[in-house]
Amino acid sequence: MIMGRYLVLTPPGAADRDEHAVFIKDGFAPLAFLFPAIWLLCQRAWVFGIAAALLQFGLWGIAAGLQRPEIGLFGGLALGLLVAFEGRTLMARQLEARGWTLRAAFADVSRDAAESLYFAGRHPVATAGQGTQTAIVLPAASGGKAPSSSTPGFGLFGHYGER
Repeated sequence: MIMGRYLVLTPPGAADRDEHAVFIKDGFAPLAFLFPAIWLLCQRAWVFGIAAALLQFGLWGIAAGLQRPEIGLFGGLALGLLVAFEGRTLMARQLEARGWTLRAAFADVSRDAAESLYFAGRHPVATAGQGTQTAIVLPAASGGKAPSSSTPGFGLFGHYGER
């Protein structure tokens, strides 16, 4: 069973535990590593996808002009790693910018477990033999946004700008 971290977002104006809630896995995206610009464009992150494509072509052009292929290789690897690790967090931030509300964040759970815990309203829960499954529930009164000092962020940069 694949364990991961999940962010739960609900559409604008929706109540907590809405059936249209979106579960975004916060973790490495292998296809984003291999094809960062295409992956971003497929996720409808148009500006970031075009910027990634321009950056990739620019790096390849510089590498070819200087006859230093390692510049293109290492630049492409760095871009791929950045998009692979932070692309899904970018998707969550784009949804929030469109009015979606971050309702909860789960760590060390499968997607099925995150869905059942979220819809059952049980946070956090301990399971026998597998340690503790952690959940962070964000109060609806604050619009789903928690201060950075009270909620740990997932990912490289954290969900609310902390490191």
